[in-house]
Amino acid sequence: MMRKTCKGTKNLLMKINRLRKKMICIGMAKGLSHPETLKYSEELDELIYKFQK
Repeated sequence: MMRKTCKGTKNLLMKINRLRKKMICIGMAKGLSHPETLKYSEELDELIYKFQK
């Protein structure tokens, strides 16, 4: 059970980091207020919220 939790946490952190990098690239290319940047920001918020639970 502990192993599953650790693996799930690791996967979640990997997703968070991937999405964060993607959001930064889009933000730099299209601007911080571009709808695509905001979409990734919202998705990132959701993942971070899950991680904090």
